[in-house]
Amino acid sequence: MERCIRIQGGGPRLEDLARQVAGQREAILIEWDEGPAVVLLAYDEYLRLRAAARTTHQPEEALRRLLQIGAAIRAARGGQPLPSPEEVIQNMREERLAQLTDLR
Repeated sequence: MERCIRIQGGGPRLEDLARQVAGQREAILIEWDEGPAVVLLAYDEYLRLRAAARTTHQPEEALRRLLQIGAAIRAARGGQPLPSPEEVIQNMREERLAQLTDLR
């Protein structure tokens, strides 16, 4: 089941995260106290995963592939956790401030 919301309804933090995901093609994992809860990923990556899931007839195979992808992401990051959304937003703001300062 899918649900579509307009990004303007999600608030400025969600909008910043969505711009980062769309621009850098980097998924953002959002965690709650219990652990990983939600992943923001670019729409084309979402479509690719949906297509892959349709070609995989066994749910176990789809899960195995997703776990492999997760392991590859963790390995590429050297075991480092993903930055918090607050850290990502702060970095984006600092980059934007530097860009605006350079324009003066």
